[in-house]
Amino acid sequence: MDNILPLHLIYQIYEDSNGEPAWGTYVTINEAESFAESTAVECNDDIGGRQSLIIAAISKIIQKASPRIQEDIDKYVHGAAVWTLASTLSNEVDYHIDYAELIRYEHNIIVPPLYGCVVHCTDNASIIGGDFMINTDGIDHYEKHGYKCKLASINFDCERSWTTIPYKFNRAILFNGEFPHLSTKLTRMPSDTKRVIIGVNFFTHDVGPIVQLAPEHSPAFVRRVKMHQALSTTFTGNGNANTGGYPFDKIRSNKALRKLFVLAKREKVKQQLREEQIRVTSFVIDSLRKRGPTGASVGTLMKEICNVYTDMRIDDVHVHLNRIFEERSRHGLSKCGHSETNILLSESSDDDNVFDELGMIL
Repeated sequence: MDNILPLHLIYQIYEDSNGEPAWGTYVTINEAESFAESTAVECNDDIGGRQSLIIAAISKIIQKASPRIQEDIDKYVHGAAVWTLASTLSNEVDYHIDYAELIRYEHNIIVPPLYGCVVHCTDNASIIGGDFMINTDGIDHYEKHGYKCKLASINFDCERSWTTIPYKFNRAILFNGEFPHLSTKLTRMPSDTKRVIIGVNFFTHDVGPIVQLAPEHSPAFVRRVKMHQALSTTFTGNGNANTGGYPFDKIRSNKALRKLFVLAKREKVKQQLREEQIRVTSFVIDSLRKRGPTGASVGTLMKEICNVYTDMRIDDVHVHLNRIFEERSRHGLSKCGHSETNILLSESSDDDNVFDELGMIL
C-alpha cells in the first residue's frame, strides 16, 4: 500500500524516531477506531505526542487495508504492538518471524501475530537496499531454517516462495503474521540520513492484553527483561557468574536484592491473575457464542467457570463477569440490533437474567 500516511504525519514520525534508539508502544483497536472518527490526521499539522502519532498511523493502516483484513482485525484483533527502528548504512535485518516477545521470554512459547506490517518512513530516493523480503511458505519454512538461519542456510536462487518488495517512502507492507521475512543490507544512503521504519504486529484478544503490559522496546519491557536476567543469575564462591538462582544468604544480606525479589514475587502473582482473567474472558465469550440465541444465565456461567477454574473464589468470578459485560464493547460483544442494557450481576442467582451471544440481557 503506497502513500499510506498523510505526509505531515509520516514526517513527524520520522523526526521523532530519527537518531533515537528503538522504542515501542501498544495501541488498542478501540483507540485506533476512536481516532478514525476524528479529522485530526487530515487537518492538523501537529498531531501531538508520540502515542498520538502512532495511534493515528495505526488508524490509517487499518482504513486502507483490504476488506478481508479489515474484517479479521475487527473480529479477532485486540490491538497492535508498534515500534520504530532507525538504521544506518550497511545495516540489515536477519531472517526471522515476528512473535509476542514477552511471552517467548517468560514462557518459551512463540505466538506470532495475526498480521504484521512495515511502514517505510525515510523520504530519500537515493537509498539503495533495505528491501523487504518475505517467504510465503510460513511456519514450515521457519521450522526448517530457524531464527537467523541457525538451523540451515537459505539458497535464494533455488526457492520460489520468496517475494521482494523494494524500499519506497510511505509504503506499507501488510502480511500474514506467520510469514518469515528479512530486510536486505543498506548499500547506499546519505551519511546524514537514517532508514526509519514503523513495525506493527496485530495480536488477537487472547494474546494482546499480555503484550500490552510490556510491548517490545518499551521501558516496561526493558525492565521485565532486566528483572528476569537478574533472577536467573547467581555467583559462585570466586565471584564468577553462573545460573540457577541466588543463594538465600546473598538475598538476606542484600537490601536491594531483597526488595527486587519482593517486587518480582508481586509481579508474578499479578501476572498470573491477569493471565487467568484473560482465560476466563475467552471461556465466557466462547460459551456464549456456542449457545447462540439461547444465551446463558448468570448463575449457569458462574457455575461453569468455577467448575473449570477451581482456584477462583465465587466472589472473584462474580466481579470478573461484571467487568466482562461492562467492557463488552472491548471484547467485540456490543454489536447488536437493539438498544444497550445496563448489565448488573449483583443478583447472580437470578436465572431470569439471561445473556445472549452478544452479552446482552434477553
